[in-house]
Amino acid sequence: IRLVIQRLHRNRKFPKYQLERSIDGFLALFLEEYLALHFDAPVTYVAAEFPLKKAGNNQSTNVDYLYLKTGSSPQWIFVELKTDPYSLREAQLHLYAETSATMTMQQLVQQVEQAILPKSKRKEKYRYLLEIVRADGRTNVLDAPIHIVCITAHPPDTRLRAAYPQIDWVQLHDLAAKLTHTQHPELWHYVKELVLSLGEE
Repeated sequence: IRLVIQRLHRNRKFPKYQLERSIDGFLALFLEEYLALHFDAPVTYVAAEFPLKKAGNNQSTNVDYLYLKTGSSPQWIFVELKTDPYSLREAQLHLYAETSATMTMQQLVQQVEQAILPKSKRKEKYRYLLEIVRADGRTNVLDAPIHIVCITAHPPDTRLRAAYPQIDWVQLHDLAAKLTHTQHPELWHYVKELVLSLGEE
């Protein structure tokens, strides 16, 4: 694990390296625990790369992670992870904010089923996605509100924060500071080291 983390440290300095995809398997494990602390409620991982249909065509913008907060006030949580400040796109933020304000997960699932799936060459993957979202009794919370969490390595632009107050902005170093206890301390020791280094440049 130490060798893998060291390699990630090195690779992230290369111009075309997509660190967010490379650390997915490590960090996603701890996002669930962090979100449970953040919301003070049980949180369950649901899916990665959940598609939001673009207006005017059947293409999509994909949310990095989809979680479900259960308990007395269920919520669907869109999580966007940005380790590079230059990858934070306002058009993407606008779509997330507009979607959370105007649509339910029920409508998004129908959109995937009726508009995206029929046009896709990988229909089995979209069917699997729909099956997962609808599974385990989740159909009774498909109309729960959607909450957006944007996790960044660097402080987001103050203009963006002001323009999108409905987005829950979290910095990785705050996440690391709050996640003092975890079910996987031996792995978190290495991942935390990487997480804290991301905002240094």
